[in-house]
Amino acid sequence: MRRFITVAALTAGLSGTAAFAADFQTIGTMGMGGAGVARDMGSYAPYWNPAGLAFATKTFSSTVGAGVGLRVSDGLADNVDRIGKFTEGSPSTLDKLKNLSTLSNDPAVIAEMVSLLSVIRDIETQKGTLSVNADAALGVQVKSFGFGVFALNEGYGRPLADLVNVLPASGGGATQLTTAQLVTLAGVPATTQTFFNATQTTQLNAALTTAGIASATDRTNIINALGNQLATPANPNLPTVTAQQATDTFVSSVAPAFSSTSNINNNQTAVLVKNVLFTEIPLSYGHALDMGTNGKLGLGATIKPIIGRVYQTRIRLTENGQSVTSKDIVDGFKDNFEESTNITLDLGLQYKYANWLTLGLVGKNLTSPTFKSPALKDQKGRLVQPDGTLTTTPFKDADVTLKPQARAGLELAPLSWLTFAADLDLTENESVLSGLEFKNRQLGGGVELSPLSWFKLRAGMYKNLADSTLGNVATGGLTFGIPWVLLEIDGAYGLKTAQYKEKSYPRESRVQVQLVVQF
Repeated sequence: MRRFITVAALTAGLSGTAAFAADFQTIGTMGMGGAGVARDMGSYAPYWNPAGLAFATKTFSSTVGAGVGLRVSDGLADNVDRIGKFTEGSPSTLDKLKNLSTLSNDPAVIAEMVSLLSVIRDIETQKGTLSVNADAALGVQVKSFGFGVFALNEGYGRPLADLVNVLPASGGGATQLTTAQLVTLAGVPATTQTFFNATQTTQLNAALTTAGIASATDRTNIINALGNQLATPANPNLPTVTAQQATDTFVSSVAPAFSSTSNINNNQTAVLVKNVLFTEIPLSYGHALDMGTNGKLGLGATIKPIIGRVYQTRIRLTENGQSVTSKDIVDGFKDNFEESTNITLDLGLQYKYANWLTLGLVGKNLTSPTFKSPALKDQKGRLVQPDGTLTTTPFKDADVTLKPQARAGLELAPLSWLTFAADLDLTENESVLSGLEFKNRQLGGGVELSPLSWFKLRAGMYKNLADSTLGNVATGGLTFGIPWVLLEIDGAYGLKTAQYKEKSYPRESRVQVQLVVQF
C-alpha cells in the first residue's frame, strides 16, 4: 500500500470523450469534511472561493501545504498482485501456459489455467479501481487580493480483463490447446475429488460436454484432476480460488474458449491508467457590498492560467518475460505525458448575515479549458492501440476538458470559539476515469473548536453521493503554534474497507499538512 502513495499516477479510461470536472481537493479543509466555500480560507481563498477575499480578517496571510490521498475498491490492486504470482520464476507459470513443452499427464496445468483465469475473471467482475490524488499549494493573501500556485493531481486505474484469449498453448506457443490434449493432461486421477460439490460437478460436466468432450469418463477424469489440484496445489505460492470461482470460470471462460482459435499468448488483460496534473496560478480579488441590516455580500473573481499534464499508459499484466505487480501500476507512469496550457475563470459569492451566518457559492473552470492527451503507450514505452496491439501509428485519446463545476457552502458560528461548516457539490463531477463513468459529488462538513487563537480542534465527515461504494469518510485535525505561525495537520479515514494483499484497508485515506503565516 505504501507504494501507491509515492506518486499520483493512476487512472484509466480510453473513451470517446474525456471531458470531466476534477474533484474539489480538500486543500486546507480536510479536517472539516472538505467544507471551504463559505469559510474564511485566507490565502487559500483563490482556490476555494475568491469572494472570501472580500471579508479577509488579516492584512496578510500565506499558507504552504501538501496532501495526498488514496481510494481503493476491491478487485484491482489485490488481483494484480495475484496475477504477478503467475509471472514469477524462470520459467514462470505463465511462461509454461504460453508454451507447453509436453502434453503428457500433467493435471497441474489445468489447475493453473483455471486459477489464473479465475483471477482475471474476478478483475472483470468486480471492476475495481484505484485512485490517487495529491496537492501542493502556496497561497498568498494581501488585503482583498489573492494569488499563488496550486498543483492538483488526480489519477485513476481501471482493469481491462481479456477472457477470450485464455487457453494454454503448445507447439512453440502457436497452437491452442485442444479438447483431446486437455484429456491427456488430466490423465486418470488416483482418487476422486471432493473439492466441488454435486451441483458444481454437474455444471462442469455440462460445460465439458458443450466444449466437445463426449466421453463421460474423460469428463470425470478432468473434473477429478482439476478438483484434486485446486484442493492441494502443486505450486503453493499461487493464489487459491474457491470451488465456486473455479466452476464459474470454467463454465463461462474455459469451456467456451475451445470453440475459438486464440490462446493465452494473445491475452491482453491490462490496467489502463490515466493521470492528470493541473498547476493553477490564480490571481483573485474580492469586494464587499454593504447591505445595511441585511448583511454584506462579497463578490469575487479569479483568472487563472493552468498548466496541464495528461499522463496515459496501458499496463499489460500478462506481458512475456515480465513480472507485473501493483507497484508497477504506479512506477510505470511518470514519463508518458503531454503538456499544454490554457486559461479559465472562477466566480464566487459570499453572503454574511451578522457575524454568525455565511452562505457561499462558487463556479469554477467556467470556460471549460482543454488539455492535450499523449499517444498511448504500454509499460515498455511501445506505441499501442486501446486493445493492446502494437502499432506504429500513435493513438491519442480525446483531449481532457475541465467541465464547469459549482459548489455551495454554509458556515455557522454561534459562538466565537465554535464553528460549523458544510459544502455540497451542485454539479456531478465526472472524473478522468470516464471509461467507467466514475463520478464524484461530495457532501461534507464538520465542526471546529477554537479555545485559543493558536490552538484548534476539528472533526467532520464527507460522502460521495454519486458513488456509494466508498461509504462515509471521517475526518479530523488540529492547529497549533503561535498567533503568527500555525501548523495544521488533518486526516481522513474511510469507514468502509477494501482488500489489498489479503489485508483490509480503508477504501479512502488522506493526510494533509500545512504551515500558515499570518498577521
